[in-house]
This record gives sequence, C-alpha cells and structure tokens, in this order.
Amino acid sequence: HHAVAEAQALHYSRLSATEKLALAKSFAVGKIENYKPVIAARYRAGDAGILDGLDAAIAGIEQATDTRAVRGHEGQAARLVLGALNGFLKVPEFHFERRAREEPDRMNSLFNFGYHLLFCRLNALVRGAGLNPYLGFLHDGDDDYESLVCDIEELFRAPVDPFLVSLVNLRVIQADDFHETR
Repeated sequence: HHAVAEAQALHYSRLSATEKLALAKSFAVGKIENYKPVIAARYRAGDAGILDGLDAAIAGIEQATDTRAVRGHEGQAARLVLGALNGFLKVPEFHFERRAREEPDRMNSLFNFGYHLLFCRLNALVRGAGLNPYLGFLHDGDDDYESLVCDIEELFRAPVDPFLVSLVNLRVIQADDFHETR
C-alpha cells in the first residue's frame, strides 16, 4: 500500500493546476449528469426548468477557470436537485427548506446518514486500494479531511437521494421515528 500511496502522491504533485482543475470539473459534471436521470424519471410539470438549470450549471463548470467557480456552479445545481427532491416527497413532515448539516430537520438527518454511510464505504475502498484519501481535486484538502473520498462521493449521491425519498414515501421511515435533541 505504501508503494501505491507514494506513486499517487508523486503523480498528484506533478499535475499542473490545469490538470487538477480538469479533474475537479469531471467530478462536478459527473455528479450533475448522474442526477439528470433521477429528475427525468420522476418528471413533473416544471421540471424542464430544473433540467435546463442543470445543463446551465454544467456549461458554467466547463467554462470555469478555477475550482472555486466549479464549486459555485455545482452548488447551484445541488440547490436545483434538492428542490426537486423536496417536491418528490409525499409526506409533509419531511419537507425541508434547504440542505442543513448542522441542526438538521428529518430529511436532512436522513441525507446526513445516507451520505455518512456512503462516505465510510468509499473511504474504506480508497484506503484499501492503498490510495491517500486526502489528495482530492474538487474538495479542498487543506481542511484535513478525506477530500478525495468526498470527490468520489459526489458521483454516488444520485442513487442515495431517491432511495431515501422512497423510504419516506413508502412510510418505511416515519416522522415519529425521529427524536429531536438540542
């Protein structure tokens, strides 16, 4: 594993800023492209605007000249997706205002839980392959967290979200399953 991590670090250090930006763009565009079929599969009147917004975010990402701009366009797309997901919820107690990691409501708690499970699994896979999970592209590794894992996680959020929505809509998970503490 040390040889793999060393080779990865060497390759990472030799990448130009342009190459790192291209990889960041690939992660962001991949995430958005993976959400488009999720929105299209549950198409409702008005969703064409969401799909157009996702295409506009992709175009913005492709034109971006730095990672911060890429993250900004990805954030715009995420807000559109979350609005659509909120519309897919049939149980009013799970509707949410925005994505909230701190002090989450019921649905955001489910998102946090689902993403945590996904993050842990991907982290184990990345580490098991001998890769350094801190050498990311889209996420900033300066914050001492596994930014490569976060980058990869973006690509797999699209299947997690409709699964969570289905658990709520099928009433597998109900509002009284949650206990609020502060």
